[in-house]
Amino acid sequence: MKDKIIVIAGPTASGKTDAAIVLAEKINGEIVSADSMQLYKFMDVGTAKPKPGDLKRIPHFMIDETTPDDAYTAVRFQKKAREYIGGIISRGKIPILAGGSGFYINAAIKNIEYELTETDGEFRDMLREEARRRGGAGDRLQPAEPGGRPAFLYWACGVARFVVH
Repeated sequence: MKDKIIVIAGPTASGKTDAAIVLAEKINGEIVSADSMQLYKFMDVGTAKPKPGDLKRIPHFMIDETTPDDAYTAVRFQKKAREYIGGIISRGKIPILAGGSGFYINAAIKNIEYELTETDGEFRDMLREEARRRGGAGDRLQPAEPGGRPAFLYWACGVARFVVH
């Protein structure tokens, strides 16, 4: 018989983590998070990480795995998640892959071979310096269309993101 894995996926704030915990208790499972933000240490607000008591009750993996300044890739996630899943199966437990990143879920369970590419360290350094210089503040951008809403460009964690206000 082929090894089984249960996947719990869905939109943000739909209760995936809580559902995985309840299910793991009922079926002798362990949880591998496929959430793209829960794997970062210090990113506790807005990520719905499991509560400390839940982490003690049910083994969880891919939580607080790395730091926000680490250039984490799908290749690394795939390798590590598969190692954890294999370990869960070897202990006679059922792996439950839970999270909101379909990209990471597919990386863990499908036969996809990702190509590891080089990052542009010079560009990342420039963004980090800009974020340090600005203290995380954003620049107001002009609306894309006349009468459109303004947007702000925020610099944080070495990446830029746009927010429309």
